[in-house]
Amino acid sequence: MQYVPTTEQTKSLKSTAQVGYILALIGTFIPFLGLATLIIAYIKRDDAAGSFVHSHFRYQIRTFWFALLWAVLGLVTLMVGVGFVVLIVAGIWVLYRNIKGLLRLLDNRYMYVEPTGAASMGNGLTQGREPTTEDGPF
Repeated sequence: MQYVPTTEQTKSLKSTAQVGYILALIGTFIPFLGLATLIIAYIKRDDAAGSFVHSHFRYQIRTFWFALLWAVLGLVTLMVGVGFVVLIVAGIWVLYRNIKGLLRLLDNRYMYVEPTGAASMGNGLTQGREPTTEDGPF
């Protein structure tokens, strides 16, 4: 049987993921905050296994590494003249991914395709039912 965090643990993990998204959004303009998001996501990812929040930590990790790749490519190509465009597009992409992730997290949704039977297993927060407004902001 797969471990699923309790409702309280999931709420705490969800709050941590929210902090990660907010740091990442600010990190678009202050790059070292993105590193804080990466560290938090790596530390909390295993704690979130079995809940929808796990997919958010994975998403944050992937966003960081791809953003770093695009930033390096942009810096290298600055000498050619295209780097500025690459950096602008990468910044917009990072903003998009983090806003999308935050919105899905607030809706208690997985970042990727939900696993088969997710509704019957529960997502760690709504215990096998669709989230409602009664579930509150977390």
